[in-house]
Amino acid sequence: MYLDKSGNVTEGKSTDTHLASGVPGTVDGMIMAHSKYGRLPFKDVIQPAIDLAEKGFKITSGQAHDMNSNRKLFIERNSFKPAFVKDSLWKEGMF
Repeated sequence: MYLDKSGNVTEGKSTDTHLASGVPGTVDGMIMAHSKYGRLPFKDVIQPAIDLAEKGFKITSGQAHDMNSNRKLFIERNSFKPAFVKDSLWKEGMF
């Protein structure tokens, strides 16, 4: 997944693109931890994350700065415009 047609590593693909996401492994780890140690129903544990994903959340000034600082890199390293790359710069309090 991170190699070009010649089998060489594509610089930044595993760290700076949508393919860098560790979400599948993270989710599996949380499910395994919950099945071993969890006491609350799993649906109650994940509901806050579902709410944030569906309704959004206001970003901090630090998050806005990070998104704006990496904007050019996000565009260069992805084959499509990522959803978090806005036409205007991010500002604190935006969704």
